[in-house]
Amino acid sequence: MKTLVHLSSILVCISLTVGISFQGGCDKATSQINPGKVEQSNNTPSTHDIRKWISPEVLGLKLGKSTVRDIKRRFGKPIWEGSNQEKVFTDEAEDEILVQYRNVAGIDAQFGRVNIDFIIGKKTKLVKWVTLYTEVQLKKEDILSRFGNDYFEIDSGSTCIKESQKSGPSEKKMQSPFALVYPSKGIFISIRDDIYVASVQFAMRCVEKQDEEF
Repeated sequence: MKTLVHLSSILVCISLTVGISFQGGCDKATSQINPGKVEQSNNTPSTHDIRKWISPEVLGLKLGKSTVRDIKRRFGKPIWEGSNQEKVFTDEAEDEILVQYRNVAGIDAQFGRVNIDFIIGKKTKLVKWVTLYTEVQLKKEDILSRFGNDYFEIDSGSTCIKESQKSGPSEKKMQSPFALVYPSKGIFISIRDDIYVASVQFAMRCVEKQDEEF
């Protein structure tokens, strides 16, 4: 998925990570990593040989349940909001809205400043996908240290992982760019050609078809 927009010079004060808590605005925002606080999405593809995808809670938002109003209530006015031209959930009839925050400080020391993209259902107003672009150049080992080893490597196609696929490093040579997928956490990590992390993404469900490279 290629929704990457490079860091701008506009500052937005947000505190971000998995399972975040806010207390009294920017100056008092605190974050707490809680990767276990997730719930299953009702939109996971029903194919029997697909691994269960867990829809995570991110920024205090439940993907597939929270709305764009919840985003703005917590984070204020976005730097940009409009139609998402590169649709993520192509198997759904509903169009998508892209809501963006840029050059966000105060997330955590590992991420540095970040850009944040929210994918919203145009009709339902539901938060479906969250993408983080980090200022700090994270490598694969940084991701494994943070999120664990229950990942799957893919270099194209669907982010829905088959039951038959083995976790951990792929047995085949990965073509760059490639991705690390965590179905049990609802996370998808895009790795660039230079082995650095391009983005950290959270989704309410896996994407059945993805024609573009990561």
